[in-house]
Amino acid sequence: MERIVKEIPLDCEIALISDTHIGSKKAHITGIQRAVDFVKEKPNRFWIHLGDWIEAITTDDKRYETETTEQPIPELQAKEAISMFLPIKEQGICGLLGNHERKLSRTINFGRSICEGLNIPYATESARVLFFKKEKRFFKKKKPLFKFFIAHGNKVFRSNAKDFIQREANKKAALKISLQYKMGDCQLMAVGHAHWLAVVPPAKLLYLQDTEDGIKHRYLNQDETPEGYIDFDRRWYCCTGSFYKLFIDGISGYNEPFDPNDLGFLVVKIEAGKIVDVKEIIV
Repeated sequence: MERIVKEIPLDCEIALISDTHIGSKKAHITGIQRAVDFVKEKPNRFWIHLGDWIEAITTDDKRYETETTEQPIPELQAKEAISMFLPIKEQGICGLLGNHERKLSRTINFGRSICEGLNIPYATESARVLFFKKEKRFFKKKKPLFKFFIAHGNKVFRSNAKDFIQREANKKAALKISLQYKMGDCQLMAVGHAHWLAVVPPAKLLYLQDTEDGIKHRYLNQDETPEGYIDFDRRWYCCTGSFYKLFIDGISGYNEPFDPNDLGFLVVKIEAGKIVDVKEIIV
């Protein structure tokens, strides 16, 4: 795990991008370029990559298939990843290591090398990111605006419920449970790996409070306790999608047994220094 500190404007957007799998024929290169263009369009847009930058499957891996491989050499895949994200390197917050890069970590850490090539912080496989108001002078002791917990992850969220709405609710509940105990003081918790776009917003929890003027209705807010804890029902939980196609006419791949997957990324909207929305962007 790593600790990342970033100064941002009070009004901005942060793109959460993951699972680009550059080097595979199934990588949605046009979609990746759309994500890059989205960030590049405005200076107050930033981005985080949550790992699996490249396919990183070599010929000795049981998943290797000549038919689905566009570029078989991981070093060249990494160079392409750097080239694609280079136009927005100045807006990059950090990048994570994915399980595909980890597979080759005995010889080289491609997650680290890609981040170094882009001159953005390498944040290992998980990180907490502390966001501060951008000022002329940075004071170490000032309180952050908010915090993210980010991880590449190792889970795929499924449900056997027959009803679609129930299936999605079950998957979102599993996403929330998988993240809620990782860090207790982060307003947003995000994970990649699952190739699924999902957002679970803070619950609008109503409670009753006794006052001198009688019983009052109150809603649980996202404020920290004096100890810095944020109730896990008052956080944002996110799964960040992918750019890896399930099917391409004429070829098969190791991911075909899975259900159709979302192609896209998430955008966190910040207003007045607070998280106000997280949107799914389909590419």
